[in-house]
Amino acid sequence: MPSIRSLLALAAALCLAPALAAALPTIPMPDEDPYATMRDWRPCPFNANSEDYYAVMGIRYDTGYTICIPVQSSWFEVKNVFVSAPREGGKLPLRQWPDPTYDHLLVPGYSGPSMHWCGPNAYMTAYDVPDNTFTCVEIGEELPAGRNPGWQPLSEIYVDGPGGTQAPYPVPAAGTSTHVCRDGYVLIGMHHDANIFLCGLLLSVDP
Repeated sequence: MPSIRSLLALAAALCLAPALAAALPTIPMPDEDPYATMRDWRPCPFNANSEDYYAVMGIRYDTGYTICIPVQSSWFEVKNVFVSAPREGGKLPLRQWPDPTYDHLLVPGYSGPSMHWCGPNAYMTAYDVPDNTFTCVEIGEELPAGRNPGWQPLSEIYVDGPGGTQAPYPVPAAGTSTHVCRDGYVLIGMHHDANIFLCGLLLSVDP
């Protein structure tokens, strides 16, 4: 759960929102304890009162860490929330990346394995590693309309593989490195066995 410091920082950012109307929503890399659970099903928090869906930014399966960042419902239109899972008989999920249908969401030079993803314009808010099942949030246009003409959230992606971006967290295990997407990016897909993340740019970050 966000700390008081995080909530105050977020409140201050929202108070400045009119002055930042020409910019993307801004949120720093989380610097508090990761959201942790030892269950196989690892959801990020959901604020039913405001319909805010948190996004998965990173995970460490052996410790049960899920790194979550808030996505305010006032920032993006939520078009759909759905579960993406393997088909009957253990067949791979229908949503596999790379997908030539979305050639603007390919990574030049990528030669690794295909991976399960939420599809275009959707990010992960929960996952079940053993069952290769994701809960995905599909977003629509950025709100308010026209704030950033021509920019579509999650239209910039990259692959973060083994030895990639790491974030240490102080509690409960001092200095534990956790695989995460870069600042502002969130998980849109992953290949757990290969320790590969597919990350999409959702939020701008402080320079």
